[in-house]
This record gives sequence, C-alpha cells and structure tokens, in this order.
Amino acid sequence: MESTGTLSVPENFASLCSSVEDRIQEIKKDRRLQGPINPKCEISSLTYDGMTFSKKYLDLITLILLCWYGDVFQGFESYVLYEVRTYLEKNLLFPELAAACSAREISLLIIVSASKKYSDRKLFGTILQPERVERVVTQARLRLVHSRRAKRKIRHRGYRDHGSLRPSDRWSETSDWSFTEAQLLEEQKRNEYTDLVDLFVHSAGDWLLKNSLKIVK
Repeated sequence: MESTGTLSVPENFASLCSSVEDRIQEIKKDRRLQGPINPKCEISSLTYDGMTFSKKYLDLITLILLCWYGDVFQGFESYVLYEVRTYLEKNLLFPELAAACSAREISLLIIVSASKKYSDRKLFGTILQPERVERVVTQARLRLVHSRRAKRKIRHRGYRDHGSLRPSDRWSETSDWSFTEAQLLEEQKRNEYTDLVDLFVHSAGDWLLKNSLKIVK
C-alpha cells in the first residue's frame, strides 16, 4: 500500500462536485445506460449472490462516482458500493477507494486529493469518458443464482469416509510457528489497511467541516 492518508485538495474543489454530476447527467442523456439487471426481469423473482464488475483502478473510480452521482443502478447503488468495498478490503487494495465508498460527501474529495493518478483532465477526459462510463455500467452485473434440478438420491451401504484422519507425521498448523507467524503478519497488514481507510475518512470529514463546504444539494 503506497497511500499515506494525506489529502491534497485542489483549489477548484467547491465547483468540482457539481461539474462531475453535470458530466454524468450529460452522458446519461447521450447514452442508454442499463443498470445491474435487465429491466424486463422481475426483481422480486431474482436470487443473486454478489456482483461482477471491472477491477481496474480507473474503472473502480468511475463506478464509485456513478454510484454517488449518477443514479444509474436502479436503487442498487448501496449494494454496488458494498461489493466494491468488500472486494478492496478483502484484497487490501486501494484504501483511498475503499474510503470513498463510505459517503457521498467525501467520495470525490478523497478520490481527487488522495489518488496520485488524478487531474481535472484525467477526471473528465478519461475516468468520466462516455465509452468508459458505458462499459463500466455494462460490466456491473448481479451474480444471479440459477436453480438447478435436484439430483436423484443415490442409496449406498457402509461407511464412505475412509482414511481421512491426518497421519501423525504430517505437519499440523496448530503447532507450527511459521503458520502462527504468517497469521500474525496477515492480521497486522489488515489492521494497517483498516487504519489507513479510517484516516482517509476522518481527514476528509475534518477538511469538509473546517471549510464549511455544503456539497449535498
């Protein structure tokens, strides 16, 4: 993780939020953006487990901004953000983007001030470029669970578990120090990641409070 939790807020940030929203609305008028499910499907009859979406860094920024400013996911915005943040936290990726999933008021602030790849030109010319927006929306789909026919029950005789007991000479994680050490290191990394996400959220919140910016319309 290269992020440090520090914020570098651009001078034009006050007008940037409305510009982002206007840009997305403009793209929505020019292109037919379809949310995570086919509009012909009956939502109440669907069973889903998670989502599929692009894992590329700039695509994730686009997806997060669309959730907060775009209104294109048919009421599934909170669920999309939950899935994105879960993916990032599970893999310890891009803590600034995980923090941007927390609240609309701080999302753009964190993205433009913490992302080293940000610039006004890249935001409107690349991240919110119409073709990218359309592709990101298209790739964000619910992972539908399709019911399968029940398998015919097979009757059998006897005990089916043969030889599952671990041999006494095999490695056991309960008594192996390398396993414990690896677990402690993994826990330390996760704690550092969580602390960094919290730092981004708190720093952005403090900045908004001190500057009295009213971003929510």
